[in-house]
Amino acid sequence: MRRLRADLVALALVGACGYAAAADGQPAAEAQVEFVVVKSDTLISLSRDVLVSPAAWREVAALNRLSNPNRITPGQVLRIPTRLMRATKRQATLISSAGDVRVGDAAAAAGQRLDDGQTLQTGAGSSAVLELADGTRVRMPPSSLAQIVGSESYGVRPATGGAAGADRRLAAGSAARCV
Repeated sequence: MRRLRADLVALALVGACGYAAAADGQPAAEAQVEFVVVKSDTLISLSRDVLVSPAAWREVAALNRLSNPNRITPGQVLRIPTRLMRATKRQATLISSAGDVRVGDAAAAAGQRLDDGQTLQTGAGSSAVLELADGTRVRMPPSSLAQIVGSESYGVRPATGGAAGADRRLAAGSAARCV
């Protein structure tokens, strides 16, 4: 029987959401997005368009020590906890595969989309290149098993479609290198 690697690999643009215990037992820093203000932005419009609630702007103003929350300027960078931002699920894409590569129990094909929670498995002598939603490419070596988790974009503006940041992780499996 083939032996699958069970290494834990975490590749993240922003990091894990919420609080996590650090090695010293202290809470890890809360995951945040650096959101760049554009000309039409106000804290009220951000509450309506990208934040989880109309009242979230108050916490954003406090976190960023805004002396006048009614005045934010284009190019200004606001730190916003990901828990305050609306999240949009994103898919990963299988860019290429060689040999026995499977998504779940089915044979995989280049161009195939992987949803949050799906697994990608490479057989002996097989490999695959997976592109995560943030554009990061990960090469899966032979005899690997990986699962996509937390593939989300945060702060997508309805008018522009631009994302402020994202959290994408390859949670379980093995990756030889980023490509």
